[in-house]
Amino acid sequence: MRSADQPRNHIPHQKILSVFLLVIAIVNVISCAAGAWGIATAGPQLFGADLLAGTLFEDQYWLAALALAFVGLVQILALIAHLSRSRWVATLHAFAGMTMVVFIFVEVLIINETFFLQPLFFGLGALQLSLSPLFWQLLPRRWPAREWGSSR
Repeated sequence: MRSADQPRNHIPHQKILSVFLLVIAIVNVISCAAGAWGIATAGPQLFGADLLAGTLFEDQYWLAALALAFVGLVQILALIAHLSRSRWVATLHAFAGMTMVVFIFVEVLIINETFFLQPLFFGLGALQLSLSPLFWQLLPRRWPAREWGSSR
């Protein structure tokens, strides 16, 4: 039951959802940084086999490292927006989740193999993407919505 002094749009789970999205972004940033560094320094030796052999990107591991660094950069932007309490936080979390999902999808299509971490990070990206609209709905509004027909 809602008390008289509690705002109508107050939802107590906003803090939990905020922390959850923050943790997802932090995990994604760390994994992207580690993955990009590992691919850039070790190349095919990181996986024990040349996964790009026979593909359009044969011996182009620097492109994989660059793409993973881009995904990590988008996650960093979502993290910065989250920590600075930007009004774009939900949009950037959605974009960060989408880039993670698309990266994993394209990666699996190119190498035609699946490793145990790919479903995990695909799931994290999908979760980040799907929770961001809910988080946007829970954010307090700074300016009340303008009513149609009002003269102000």
